[in-house]
Amino acid sequence: MEIIPAVGEAERLRTELLVVGVFSGGALTGSARRLDDRTAGKLSAIVGRGELGEAPGATLLLHHLPGSVAARILLVSLGKPEAFSDRAYLRALSATAKFIAESVVAEAVIALPEYEIPKRSLNWQVQQAAQILADGGYIFVLPGIHPHGQKARPRPVRSIMLLVPQTLTSELVGALRQGIAVAEGVALAKDLGNLPGNICTPAYLASTAREMGKEFGFAVEVLEREDLEALGMGAFLVVGRGSANPCKLIVMQSNGRKARSRPIVLVGKGITFDIGGTPLTPGADPDEMKFNMSGAGSVLGVMRTVARLELPINVVGLIAAAENMPGGSASRPGDIVTSMSGQTIEIRTHEAEGRLLLCDVLTYAERFSPACVIDIATLTEACVVALGSHASGLFANDDALAAELLRCGGVSGDRVWQLPIWDDYFGQLGSNFADTSNLGGRAAGAITAACFLARFARAYPWAHLDIAGTASLSGATKASTGRPVPLLAEFLISRAAEAASPNGLSLPLSNGAALMSDLVFIAFPTEQKAEEVRQKVLSLQREYLIELGDAVVVVKNEKGQVKLNQMMNLTAAGTASGALWGTLIGFIFLAPLLGTALGAASGALGGKLSDVGINDQFMKDAANALQPNTAGLFLLIRKMTTDKVLADLKGVGGTLMRTSFDETKEAALREALAATASASAEAVPPAAT
Repeated sequence: MEIIPAVGEAERLRTELLVVGVFSGGALTGSARRLDDRTAGKLSAIVGRGELGEAPGATLLLHHLPGSVAARILLVSLGKPEAFSDRAYLRALSATAKFIAESVVAEAVIALPEYEIPKRSLNWQVQQAAQILADGGYIFVLPGIHPHGQKARPRPVRSIMLLVPQTLTSELVGALRQGIAVAEGVALAKDLGNLPGNICTPAYLASTAREMGKEFGFAVEVLEREDLEALGMGAFLVVGRGSANPCKLIVMQSNGRKARSRPIVLVGKGITFDIGGTPLTPGADPDEMKFNMSGAGSVLGVMRTVARLELPINVVGLIAAAENMPGGSASRPGDIVTSMSGQTIEIRTHEAEGRLLLCDVLTYAERFSPACVIDIATLTEACVVALGSHASGLFANDDALAAELLRCGGVSGDRVWQLPIWDDYFGQLGSNFADTSNLGGRAAGAITAACFLARFARAYPWAHLDIAGTASLSGATKASTGRPVPLLAEFLISRAAEAASPNGLSLPLSNGAALMSDLVFIAFPTEQKAEEVRQKVLSLQREYLIELGDAVVVVKNEKGQVKLNQMMNLTAAGTASGALWGTLIGFIFLAPLLGTALGAASGALGGKLSDVGINDQFMKDAANALQPNTAGLFLLIRKMTTDKVLADLKGVGGTLMRTSFDETKEAALREALAATASASAEAVPPAAT
């Protein structure tokens, strides 16, 4: 299925299916209003009769509506306009994807991303639409067997045109590409989770990793039983002793940045089938034990997304693969094993086998000197009781990492909820015979499981995701969900964007710039206030609410000298950032910065600045606003979202100035500044530091 972004008037497009959003309890707006005009009010009459439900995601299919050139029109409720939110939008998208998946249409036009959503950008809307629509076309296929459900879909949809309400930019195309890549990772995680245990063995997971490594060119190493024994992984090995399928530790390394950059390490629990060792695991649906490798599946899935997007970030994926089966070699309750860390563990139950695998791999992760480690596991039924299927459990030894994952959960729609790992809980893991036991008792089961893992993750920032309630569905809809691939993908994309930009700003994944930009200067009475607002703007950027080109704090001291705060690596930034800002700010405030001399070149530069819209008045206003012992914030903001930024910055104080220019003039500005920086050879005193 192909998803194509486009700009156009939905009501004029000939298509098998046109999808438009409708708010309940009010007049039609957007594409629905224009379609109503074209059909002489027939659409509003139908909606007025209450045939379309009010809840977000309710649908109504219309055939051959007189006046419309579309063969079918699918109305999708967006709920009440005053309550329109990201969740309502996601429900509308999910309903649309479900309808298309079950229909016979071969192509469709969707006009849902046309209304502003509070705290969400158009880029976010496009990304989510692409991801959900692509995921809606998922069909589980057994290797060598015809796709399950193929008879129910004789004409699978070939193409979807996704209409956007403004000029198509490279950022929007990049957002669409990102959504499709995330859906691809989700599909792989679903495939692996849905496979039966006789196919998806530890060896199968290793083979999948190797094939993906060959496809995308990243390193894959598989450690066998002998390797694990040599490493002293007694906890890992004890889990698979009863199975004919040997344990494997799968190591994947995707190096998108220089080797010295510390990687993010993802650890996935890969129990490919869990019948409980000795004694057998009780339960009404033992077939669902195949989903116990969903942590491993999500790591493989997100590694595929990372590779597809060629993210500039180093990621290590570690998969602890084993099969927990009964047998003559299986361990017994009360056995004691020695972990790779040297800590001894009393095995009080084999229902808590996943943490035995993970604890050794968390120790192994230390050798990568990680920036952080996130483990993903279907670990406890207690987490299902606490959070159900709506949110994964989040535990962390680092508050900043936890906050970042919570934010990414909100942005991706793949939500998590943090639970504590206070010292108070560690006592429940005590043992009379070993350093610790693998069971903390009935109370706070998800928390004590995380506390057990925390004992082995003290060397780095660490987070644990308990996905027991979110990785799969039960009953009539029994299947893998592919979660938490969207959460992990958002986390890695956000980290990659920060790493790719010297000043910590997110960069678009696709090449090119937005069509219009604004240069905004805000004067503040103190440096602290300017930095505070800069951090607020950066948080908006990380939440996809805005698209920034750059952000710089400027400070004037009591002597009138101007400097840039050391908020970015100016040497690494090069002409595109460091010299640009040094020359521009230096010209505006008539102060040499970064060793850039203005001198005779300033006259020519002044004319070029006026050509791109940075006129004398803007420069005079900015220079006058920056008085001694004050500070200012320069923002280069993409035109499409500047008003959102300014609305979010209401109440922060300061004096604001603003000027605009298109992408060709932005390029001319950079060229003019670069030329001035290189052409000027006058000796100047050093900038203030």
